[in-house]
Amino acid sequence: MGKRVTLLPAGSQFVVEGQETVLEAAIRSGVALPYACSNGNCGQCKARIIEGEVQRARHQDYVFSLADRQQGFVLLCANSAISDLVLEVPDVDGAEEITEQKFRVKVRKLERISDQLLILHTRMPRGERMRFLAGQYATLSIPRIGDYDYSLASCPCDEKRLEFHIRYVGHEPVSDYLFNTLRVGERLALIGPKGRFVLHEDSLRPMIMIAFDTGFAAIKSLLEHATAQEKEREIYLYWISCGSEGQYLDNLCRSWQDALDEFHYIPLSISESHQEIMAQQAKGCEITKQKLLRVVDQHSDLSGFDVYIAAPEPFLESAQKIFLKFGLDPARLRAETVHGNQNVSCLVG
Repeated sequence: MGKRVTLLPAGSQFVVEGQETVLEAAIRSGVALPYACSNGNCGQCKARIIEGEVQRARHQDYVFSLADRQQGFVLLCANSAISDLVLEVPDVDGAEEITEQKFRVKVRKLERISDQLLILHTRMPRGERMRFLAGQYATLSIPRIGDYDYSLASCPCDEKRLEFHIRYVGHEPVSDYLFNTLRVGERLALIGPKGRFVLHEDSLRPMIMIAFDTGFAAIKSLLEHATAQEKEREIYLYWISCGSEGQYLDNLCRSWQDALDEFHYIPLSISESHQEIMAQQAKGCEITKQKLLRVVDQHSDLSGFDVYIAAPEPFLESAQKIFLKFGLDPARLRAETVHGNQNVSCLVG
């Protein structure tokens, strides 16, 4: 039977199963905790035991001061729970609290959706983890080639495996390399995390999430994090596609809908060809506006929602105007420009 952990002062709760460490359980459950190395060296994940008992589950090199030991401090990455726990631990409220990290990640898989779109799966070096918040992005850096930003499509609950959704951008060196030269087993330099497109962690309001094309990467990260938590709230996912690939992870979204009573998936597609939209800019803008209006048709009063949008800049501008008109609190709107897909071929900028 799992041991329940309560964190003060935030009040967050999660369950430690078996011999996993308290930190591992928190990450799996989508609960943000301060940590860095996760292997007993740095001391960033220390917490004070208010109630309950732990036992050492991993080696640690970090040495507590006498005062810390007397006050009951332990490392969450090195200890498991042998009873229910109440811990005092600093809040992790924002992306700005996470320092930028540098790694060399290994390419595990190149999942080619089409000649214009691939999903890049990478793995962290053994014994290392990347600390990030759902919705953030990172820079892939290739020596003598260049740097490019891509959204992290992964859940922080599996921070050893990082996923990126990459749309081909013609005449861009990094994009050319990833599509035409990169091979499984190769290592890439990764710098991150970056960005503030993260969840309102303290909110229980229903969420509307809107992804445009590969903007789904950042939204997927948010969704996997939100559904890993014990909080129950309605989630509406609108995924707008315009390329031949459509909603390229449609089966995944439908599996979420089948498994989660509170999850609703609404795919929206633009049927006009790229050429038609590019040739008629006014028509292109009107088409995207109509997709946004489909959202407010189903939610005429947005005052009770949190809204998250990952899309190209013109789309974000239209969305903000429309949603504020229908009662959305500006503080409850979080928007992110798509990373790694700057030249969206079916939306006029």
